[in-house]
Amino acid sequence: MALDATERERMDYQYRLDRRKLVLDKLLFGLLVTFFAFIGNMAVEHNRESAQKREFVMQKKLEAVNIIRDSYASMFDKFDLYTLSVGKKTAEQYRKEFQAALDGYELKQKQCNTLLSEEFKRLAEAQHWIFSGLASVPEAEIGRYRDFAFDVSDSFDAVSSDEIGFADKRRSTPFSLVLWSHEEGNRKGSAEYLHVNYRKWRDKNPTGNGSRVEADRQGF
Repeated sequence: MALDATERERMDYQYRLDRRKLVLDKLLFGLLVTFFAFIGNMAVEHNRESAQKREFVMQKKLEAVNIIRDSYASMFDKFDLYTLSVGKKTAEQYRKEFQAALDGYELKQKQCNTLLSEEFKRLAEAQHWIFSGLASVPEAEIGRYRDFAFDVSDSFDAVSSDEIGFADKRRSTPFSLVLWSHEEGNRKGSAEYLHVNYRKWRDKNPTGNGSRVEADRQGF
């Protein structure tokens, strides 16, 4: 049956509507694909930036801990040489070198602690108080603190490793310092801080009396 003009126009109009709807549907689908791809790329970029930031912070923390630890090692070595040189002509020179290394450690410990944890900062400062106290011990008595200083140093090694995520859970810490606040340390002083911690160490090591000194002096 032949279609009249009105019916043909209606069908033609419906065809154009259906075609336009199909085009719009495809366009909408394309926009959705583009949008979700954009969101996905943003998420990937954000994750990459977050990972890069974490890596940067970790690298800076590692650098800071290494600087502090190297300075600490130098300080400890000078202290150790001083304990071994007691009674010899070189003792006064080693004592001065120990004091200079102690000042250097204090400087590095304050300069490089921005990204480090509050716990590590407190422990690093506590180490400075310990060795500042040791610097004031009379030369004739310094040798008996050597075993104590070795255990204190070992504990700082463990703390440093833990700060950068390399802690060895199988490793036992020989001695943990009594911790004071910054204000308490400044008020009571390093000599008192050394006394408190040395007494705690002696309670756990009643036979500890610097026995390493006599053994090591033989070859010094």
